[in-house]
Amino acid sequence: FWARKKMLASRLGKVELQTPHLVVGVGEDWPLELQFTPKKNCQINGIEGKIRCRESATSGSGTNKTTHHHLVLEKIHVLELADELTSGELFDRRYSVPFPETGAYSLYEGSNRIEWTVEVRIDIPAFPDWKSKQTVQVLPAEFLDEIAAQGDHRDSAQQSAPAVESAATAAAAATAAVVAAVLAGAIALAGIGEDLLGQTVRLF
Repeated sequence: FWARKKMLASRLGKVELQTPHLVVGVGEDWPLELQFTPKKNCQINGIEGKIRCRESATSGSGTNKTTHHHLVLEKIHVLELADELTSGELFDRRYSVPFPETGAYSLYEGSNRIEWTVEVRIDIPAFPDWKSKQTVQVLPAEFLDEIAAQGDHRDSAQQSAPAVESAATAAAAATAAVVAAVLAGAIALAGIGEDLLGQTVRLF
């Protein structure tokens, strides 16, 4: 791990991936910013963002305990095409990764889980790739609107790109509130709780 990290640093320098928030509504775009200053001239095959949704359900106990895994969705978005990077020249780009319309919302309910991740990868030919993976909370847009109506500043944090620290702080609070609400079964929208649990059962 450390050898790989050192190799990448010698080529790309310190790579910073900034995300204003880790909560996204279905059908929304998830913004991110990638910034680094290459230490050497280097070629890249491109930069991509891979969205993955995985579901797991555990049944039984003891020696009869069984966990089933199901890949709900995997989609790769091309963020940057092949390019030649120049040593000492700042690479600073903002991207938006679109999330699909889906009913497979993030879920952490006992032994049942629906987990969404986004992996950003810089593809470097004949060299280790740079990768970073984030877990995001994917929820109904109506639920996020409800949070916004109660004083959450998620949308304004998303629009204020320069205020990364304050946006990240607001996002962390929003994420904690969302996860707590889901775990407590506090989603008040009609039928959402039943759909989430029912969906886990139907997929297996």
